Amino acid sequence: MGVKDLIDSGVTMIPKIASNHDWGFYLIINHGISNETIDRTINAFESFYDVPMEAKKQYHHMDHKVAFCSTFNIFYSEAINWKDSLRVYMAPNLPEMDQMRELLEWDIHAKRVAEELMEMMCEGLGVKKEKLKEMSCLEHRKLVSHYYPYCPQPDLTLGLPPHTDRGVLNVLLQNKVNGLHVKHGKEWIEVKPVRCALIINVGDLLQHRVVANPSKNPRISLAPIYKPGKRGENDVYGVFPEIISPERPSLYKEFTIPEIQKQGITDDFSCRAIIDLFKLDKSEEEA
Repeated sequence: MGVKDLIDSGVTMIPKIASNHDWGFYLIINHGISNETIDRTINAFESFYDVPMEAKKQYHHMDHKVAFCSTFNIFYSEAINWKDSLRVYMAPNLPEMDQMRELLEWDIHAKRVAEELMEMMCEGLGVKKEKLKEMSCLEHRKLVSHYYPYCPQPDLTLGLPPHTDRGVLNVLLQNKVNGLHVKHGKEWIEVKPVRCALIINVGDLLQHRVVANPSKNPRISLAPIYKPGKRGENDVYGVFPEIISPERPSLYKEFTIPEIQKQGITDDFSCRAIIDLFKLDKSEEEA
């Protein structure tokens, strides 16, 4: 739903998206993507995981645009994550795979939703709505899908350990099988699937996990992660200058994408939020 749609629906006050501030995580419906498109997308990814391992071996290269693996943390953790994963870089150049038609279709729909949400976030912050788009935040798109099969001992491992996502915005789609938990304060809260709803994860704000799947039916999720396309040493990001002042100074350092990439590459490391790593200490705030 865009801002015009809010007006057309009869609202007379600017709605507060409290989830952005308090949680960094919310669920949306009425997003304009048909149920048929969503079902077709989930089925396409399920068909990929169902093909024999021999056919998937061509994607066993983590440095390629399409990469399949059983776990990212096999060398770093006491217990492996109980999942298979597919990573597809959709931009700046398109990959090649059998499910390309469904990938392209979903990329178009999800990008539209992400762009509208970024515009609303910018307007809520009091900056022009194109601000994040102009900063190239839609240009680097990585689609990450996970397949969580039945686990015979779900109490001994996780599907995905606690982590935060490195990006500006995620548009998460999941099938009807439970498993996703988000952390609010010190409490883990289950996010039960809602038919054809999308889950929005804002940047690096929220720690979440997926428990191992005790169901005989697999859990399938896919999420385009939107990141800045400008990724050089001289491309600096930070708090918008329009929203800081001597009375309300920034609480965070400026950073580059290479600085973020140096912070770690394993699932387990990602449990520490980037916003904590770049937070100014008291002496730096007063400088």
